[in-house]
Amino acid sequence: MEPGAIVTRFAQSWLRIGTFDLQRSRGNRKLIRQLATYVAEEVFPGWTSLPARLTGDKIDMHDKEAINPSRDVPKDELQGPDDVNENRFARMYREVVRRNAKTVAAWQAYGE
Repeated sequence: MEPGAIVTRFAQSWLRIGTFDLQRSRGNRKLIRQLATYVAEEVFPGWTSLPARLTGDKIDMHDKEAINPSRDVPKDELQGPDDVNENRFARMYREVVRRNAKTVAAWQAYGE
């Protein structure tokens, strides 16, 4: 017998974080925005499906808002104070981070 492994892909698309990172390293902001727009509108169910900005200075992971943030934020709405407001691209980034964190947590809970 020889050791082996099974590799499977369960992503909704073939896009990876590296797809964005390559364009960032090249300084191609226009293509990053186009790619992000594609992801929000074609891979995710649209801009309004993305999580709203969390309120407060500290985030408690036992808080319902942190676990299940509100959504339905209009596409062009800026959220937060003027000096640190967030646009739709910041909301999309937050959703990508949230999904990756949940995936890694599941891997660690069920695998080695």
